[in-house]
Amino acid sequence: MTLNTSLPGGTYCDIISGQKEGNRCSGKQVTVGDDGRAHFRISNMDEDPFIAVHVDSKL
Repeated sequence: MTLNTSLPGGTYCDIISGQKEGNRCSGKQVTVGDDGRAHFRISNMDEDPFIAVHVDSKL
């Protein structure tokens, strides 16, 4: 699914599957395009079938 995030373009750390550690992420990463849109692929087979990113999770 592609969603409008309203976030600036860049790579973000999913704070549910991991945590941001400096410029690294211990979990999944989400890429937001310059238009603020990101493509999400979440499987119901994932341990946590959710993704959460916010402006401070930008790598």
